[in-house]
Amino acid sequence: MRAAGRFPPLHSVWCRGSSPRAAQSKVHAAQSDSAVTRLVQRARSAPQFPLDISSELVAEAGQCVVNGKCTPSETTLVLWATAKLGLAPAWLPKALEAVLCAAEDARFEDLALCAWAVSRLPLACRPTVGWWSTFWTVTSSQLDAMTPLTASQLSFALSQGVRPPKAWMTSFLKHTAFLSQSTGGELRQMLSGVSLAEDVPAEWMHAFWSAFSASLQTLSPSECTAIMQSAARMRCTLDARLLDDVETFTEARLAQFTDSELTLFLRAIVKLGRTPDELFLDGIVADARRRLSTMTLESMWLLLSCCAELRHQPSSSWLREFAAAATPLLQSASAKELSRIAWAHAVLSVNPGQEFLLAFDARALEVLHHFNRQGLANTCWALVVLSAYDCAALPRLWARLIEQMQSDAAAKLDWIQLAEVSRLAHQERPGLLAELPAELARRADSLWTAHAGGRNRSANHKFVSYLLKRFLQVPFESNKLCQRTGRNVDLALLPAEDLRIAVLVDGPALFTCNTWQQTGQAKLRDRALALAGWRVVVVPHFALEGVSRTTAGGGANKAVEYLRRRLTDAVAPTLVNDTK
Repeated sequence: MRAAGRFPPLHSVWCRGSSPRAAQSKVHAAQSDSAVTRLVQRARSAPQFPLDISSELVAEAGQCVVNGKCTPSETTLVLWATAKLGLAPAWLPKALEAVLCAAEDARFEDLALCAWAVSRLPLACRPTVGWWSTFWTVTSSQLDAMTPLTASQLSFALSQGVRPPKAWMTSFLKHTAFLSQSTGGELRQMLSGVSLAEDVPAEWMHAFWSAFSASLQTLSPSECTAIMQSAARMRCTLDARLLDDVETFTEARLAQFTDSELTLFLRAIVKLGRTPDELFLDGIVADARRRLSTMTLESMWLLLSCCAELRHQPSSSWLREFAAAATPLLQSASAKELSRIAWAHAVLSVNPGQEFLLAFDARALEVLHHFNRQGLANTCWALVVLSAYDCAALPRLWARLIEQMQSDAAAKLDWIQLAEVSRLAHQERPGLLAELPAELARRADSLWTAHAGGRNRSANHKFVSYLLKRFLQVPFESNKLCQRTGRNVDLALLPAEDLRIAVLVDGPALFTCNTWQQTGQAKLRDRALALAGWRVVVVPHFALEGVSRTTAGGGANKAVEYLRRRLTDAVAPTLVNDTK
């Protein structure tokens, strides 16, 4: 063997023919066979990390490697068994040196398996960057020997964060023309590794998705889920027909998905920018209902967060069952899980009930210092949306958020949530939350004004303006700024000095897609305007769908009557009070 700490020169290549070392290894093979074989057999028979593995057996196999009594294939098998069993024996560094020292005698398939095994070792036992540098060098000239199996094994190393040189990665991608011959597991692993690379050629991605499409019906739910997750990580733009096929695949095998796979699959679809049709989502939500009692809290918040991002409202009975199943799990929830599940309820404008909020409150106080800035902003915003001012954690979460905003470079959305919570909470529950420091208040107000003061220029806004002016002859001001809330009122009607009516022409983003209920964001806005003295009249986009925009159209007359009725409803309470 070479001296300890010495690696083959970077220009080394692997020799497949006979060599003195190969002959010597044959002599030692009989000596190593017993220990190595028994260790490998133990690893193959153990599903995971056995506690009764014989230390003598591990030491004996290690000594065979260290003393040069193993062939390169046997050394690789020992590393594989060690990694699979989750072991970290003291002789691992010498075994890793032995792999490189025997490079000229090793087969490419041994190297690929070695990469897989080394990437599974405990972090403290993994080799240095220099080891990997030599490893990539001695394999670069042998990539033409790759098969789908060895490519997937190398890809596993890539997926664990190992970074090969760019030239190696380019060559790797060029030598994977066998994608169409790969199994689902091999495709999954290859994309997982490639997803972390830079500048993946479009031709390779096209070939991959063609292979994926061809083998879709033979994939397992776990393979499909993992591939979709990698695609989401890469921010792929997938063909709509391919995504249709994926959804069809999912519907046909819904019962075969585990709880985790189902929620991770849906999350990946959301991250890919796909908005599934309502029937597909209804099916996912209905299937999840039977799983609620066995789901982990992570799967539960992922599921509800996806519904919130897609603005898909589950039924009231489903949400009650969800809250009942989630409540006992909150006692061990992480700060992230608390934040996300609260945010999802708020977006859907669903109050989870007193029992849930009490459990949420108790756990939030326990993990208060584990919330990051985004989690604090989301949680404070969610509790205000839900009017959960009685939560004892809210003032302390708010104080922590103020601290985080002073010390960190916060995202724009964090500032917007900070301003919105501050403005509304101080009106609805004066004195509950601490005042913002002057500098924070100025910056938050500046970003809030740019966000909430945007002008509505939609076609529906123009149409409603036309109806008010042409048919109802009501004076109004378009996009009037409400100083107290910092919001622009789409159409501010001024029929009397003591009565202010805000007509808000809302688009799809402010409603759930399947029930047309307002989102928490829309209801929070309405509460703020009502506190500022406005009578709020919401004109939803779906009330104007299909209505003719011409004066001769009969639909315009219907729209006028609808608008007249809504305005009368807003004014009527005042008229009733005046007659008493």
